[in-house]
Amino acid sequence: MLKLVRRVATRLARDNALHGRVDALEERPQHAALVEQLSARVAEVERRLEERDRAAALAARVKELEEAVFWRGALFYKAFEVAGLWGDYVEFGVYSGATMSNAWWCAKRHLDLFASGAWDHSLAGDRDATKRAIADSFRRMRFIGFDSFEGIPPAAPGENAGPFAAGTYAAAEEVPRGHLARTGVDMGQVHFVKGFFNETCTPQTAAALGLREIAVLHIDSDLYSSALTALDFCTPFLRDGSVVIFDEWFQFNGSPVEGEQRAFAEWRERNPDWNAQELAREATSRMGFVLNRRRPADRATGDGAGGAGNPSAAG
Repeated sequence: MLKLVRRVATRLARDNALHGRVDALEERPQHAALVEQLSARVAEVERRLEERDRAAALAARVKELEEAVFWRGALFYKAFEVAGLWGDYVEFGVYSGATMSNAWWCAKRHLDLFASGAWDHSLAGDRDATKRAIADSFRRMRFIGFDSFEGIPPAAPGENAGPFAAGTYAAAEEVPRGHLARTGVDMGQVHFVKGFFNETCTPQTAAALGLREIAVLHIDSDLYSSALTALDFCTPFLRDGSVVIFDEWFQFNGSPVEGEQRAFAEWRERNPDWNAQELAREATSRMGFVLNRRRPADRATGDGAGGAGNPSAAG
């Protein structure tokens, strides 16, 4: 029993008085009851320490699972992992602000991993300078949301609106602003453009926003006409490695000639210099694509995507 006492006393070296008490007890065997009492207390301390160690190991494992499931399994996290943090996040269809909040936190997680050194192995040259550049790019990144805040517009003549009646998903601008603020998003990075897309997606709007480059484009317009308007507006600001995410890709029973699928197919036909590769799917509706300009040799074969060329896009 005294060996156990000594072992725990050594582990708790900061409590030098415990060693002294043990030594004194060894010299006074008549205090056997006190020895047993102290031994029991020390055994309890050791048990609690072991429980603490097990709890710490469990917490570490939970963190690993959270990283794998919540972060690395999230489509928006993958989008920023590929696109990096150079440019803006642009969203068409804000509604409650939940998706924009998710996107902001995924971008922030991407930044935090670089800052922590988790991806130092992928950084060439001056790592600290690269990390500062990535942090600066995140601070400059804007989260721009286009929305009428009056719900979905009436469908264009001859367009299949499916289940989306005019006015669906109406929410006052204060609703997403409140949600974003409550979830900790830096509101200094948030900008809303109010109005229907066919009214706001103009060169004047792009100039007023100072749009230069889009890292991640999220289209949650539901309707074919709205999605195509958004794609055409954003085309001049796409770059190699930009990611476009469609929120309702499999609406209309997954038909490729309706909704967002139709819009993207027509956009690709009109923009043959852009190659699109599937990035990932999420749940039953979202689909993400990585965009890259085709190299001259690729135009003949229809292959090739090029590289993002972005130091914040970790491999």
